[in-house]
Amino acid sequence: MRGRLPSARLGLGVNGAEEAFWQWRAAISPYFDSVPLVDPRRSAAPPPTCVQYTLGDTLLIDTTFPRQVFLRDARWRRQHDDADHLLVQVFLRGGNIVCCGDTEYIERPGGVFAVNLGYETTGVSTDAEVLTLVLPRPWLASAAEGLVDVRGHLFTPDGSAERLLADYMVSLRREAATARRESAPAMAE
Repeated sequence: MRGRLPSARLGLGVNGAEEAFWQWRAAISPYFDSVPLVDPRRSAAPPPTCVQYTLGDTLLIDTTFPRQVFLRDARWRRQHDDADHLLVQVFLRGGNIVCCGDTEYIERPGGVFAVNLGYETTGVSTDAEVLTLVLPRPWLASAAEGLVDVRGHLFTPDGSAERLLADYMVSLRREAATARRESAPAMAE
């Protein structure tokens, strides 16, 4: 188990920003169908970026993207039923108006939110930078059963617990870039 953490990085490719958008869209397709609010061929916004780190059974995803509508309707859930995860998200920049099942909330910078892919979900985002922990449902059942049905804020807004987890996710991103593979279990735990 020597070497760095397993990771994948979205590159610009030979065709530039538009190609990067379509690659990013394909990469998130198990979770959401994404519809750009600005045509990527005409957008002045920077192209999406994405780095994904594998931490055992969980993933840490560091991504930026232009304004989008994210959809996970009944058909999408059936088509991607293997991606029935809980997404723990911290927006570093931008925001997202979310309807997850019958729960509506607004993801804002610094808050820690749960997007539960067990429910039909719609999100309308601004240009954003987001850290996401992808927690598989089997992991939740064994390690964090209380999170199985959670949606929206995980903690009291602007409280100590929320600030600590948001800070931890930023630290996790920084460490993941240089961490050794053998560190993955401790980082995930």
